Amino acid sequence: MKFEKLSPANLLSHLDMQDFFTRLFARIKIPICFSKGYNQRMSIKFYSALVLGLESHEELMEFFTYEKIEKEEILNILNKNSIEGLKFNDLYEIKMSKNLEYTIDNIDYKFYFKSPKNKEVNCYNENPQNYFIERKNKKGKINKYFLKDYINKISSNNSIIDLSLKFDSNNSTIRHSEILESIFNLDKNTLELIKIVKLKNNYS
Repeated sequence: MKFEKLSPANLLSHLDMQDFFTRLFARIKIPICFSKGYNQRMSIKFYSALVLGLESHEELMEFFTYEKIEKEEILNILNKNSIEGLKFNDLYEIKMSKNLEYTIDNIDYKFYFKSPKNKEVNCYNENPQNYFIERKNKKGKINKYFLKDYINKISSNNSIIDLSLKFDSNNSTIRHSEILESIFNLDKNTLELIKIVKLKNNYS
């Protein structure tokens, strides 16, 4: 199922979202399957945990039912019982599996700053090999990750930045916050950033 999470629903944490969906599905009596075992839970899977405060035009989740449901009827019921900022846009039928049905290739973001950032973006595009982040693993070893291996494209239109970020659920990936800190020195200019919006995903 595809849904969007905009203001003020973007202030809900991932755990809040899980609780909300559990209560919502129970309230509207969707014939949903439950996990097996002592502590049974609704069979709901989210593709990714959205950062608190981040708006998104498209998020994905899967749930499994023991009866066939009508797409339009369920979407209408969900939207009538939803909260402000959370809208359900589409529903697809898939086969039940332990693995998620879709693979996300790219995630696109739009960043809104108070002032133009053309200079910073041009500097990155001219010398991408100079930009990297460092992380310390559990053994204390510092690993270096070059941004160019994770960024498909970054462009600017004065104070609006478009970023296309590669996504691989099986391997390490770079967070958009790390890219912002590296390219725009965000730790010193946090107030410069007005809003971040996650756009629609690209699938394979």
